[in-house]
Amino acid sequence: MNSYQMSLLGETVTDFKEWCKTKSRICKFKDPKMLKKAAMMQSKDQSWTTPIWFYNELKKERDIENYDTDPATNPSNPLNCKYYYTEKEDGLKQKWHGNVFINPPFGFGYYEGKWTYYTGRWIEEAWRRVNQSKDDVKRVTMIIPSRCDTKAFHKYCWDYDKAQARAGMRVNFYPKRIAFGNGNEAAPFVTMILDFIRIYSN
Repeated sequence: MNSYQMSLLGETVTDFKEWCKTKSRICKFKDPKMLKKAAMMQSKDQSWTTPIWFYNELKKERDIENYDTDPATNPSNPLNCKYYYTEKEDGLKQKWHGNVFINPPFGFGYYEGKWTYYTGRWIEEAWRRVNQSKDDVKRVTMIIPSRCDTKAFHKYCWDYDKAQARAGMRVNFYPKRIAFGNGNEAAPFVTMILDFIRIYSN
């Protein structure tokens, strides 16, 4: 496993096999190749910033001058949003405003003492903010690793029976692999782009 793949986990690992023994979710695989693939789909690190060129492209497509809120960023606020929250501040618990952009932590880990699917938790919260919350959220644009087999994706984003995105949802996939943060290599997954759009006023 190269250094970029290892850094996705936010940990320094010298012995991959020993490290895997501590990750019960990942270690259900015995094949070393599958172990590596599973590891690459995990990250609780919010420092893997969105490339500015990609961010600008998303804004242009949606006719947005700049997103108002970034609830999963680092202290440098690289996207220059008016409202931004770091891991320490926990954007899931903060107030969101206007147009929201999220490049959330992904994979599995402990959140408030419970083993949690990070991506699913952020998907659920984005849906709630545009459908149930009193926040003045207009749209949430979220970029995540493409995983169309999760409960969260089917519950909040995709209607299997109708074979289409759910009401107020836009689902798309970027046609090229993207290098995030300071990574020299493209991420080992296709990037899914989700838009949660408010379709009525609370």
